[in-house]
Amino acid sequence: MSRENSLTRSLQLQGLGDAAQELLAERGLAETEKYEDLIKIDQGNPSWLKIVVTIIKELFAGKISEYLNLSPLLLSWNLKIRLVKQCDRCSDVEKQIFELLANYPTSVSMARLLATNHIPASDMSDGIQSLLRRALIEFNSQNNEIVFQPFPIVKEFILQKT
Repeated sequence: MSRENSLTRSLQLQGLGDAAQELLAERGLAETEKYEDLIKIDQGNPSWLKIVVTIIKELFAGKISEYLNLSPLLLSWNLKIRLVKQCDRCSDVEKQIFELLANYPTSVSMARLLATNHIPASDMSDGIQSLLRRALIEFNSQNNEIVFQPFPIVKEFILQKT
């Protein structure tokens, strides 16, 4: 949520949760033991999940494991178009941050990002906050520090673009 005394509030959505598994079951995907792995890739984003489910049904006879074994992930034209639209709205600094995060093998802290590139701290801070608000990256707490990474499907998109 935004600041307590602000006139405007925002809410960070956390994906579909359990409803994502119901969506997969309704769409006829049988490998229930793979549902969590698939949901993790799409971060429970209902729009992305529906697109990936269509790919799995049409190209892999509904076998989630065959899709998950692909490297790199297969991104459909519909998904790429949506991601292009989201990325086109990003500033140049946000795009630089995207590329930096996508090229790290694991999540990375703000201190490490600042130490390994030329982006000013204020621009880095603003860019990361904007990408978080747009739900293009995520953060976690790791070893008493906050670390950032793009969502797996967004990371794959960025890596395929560069």
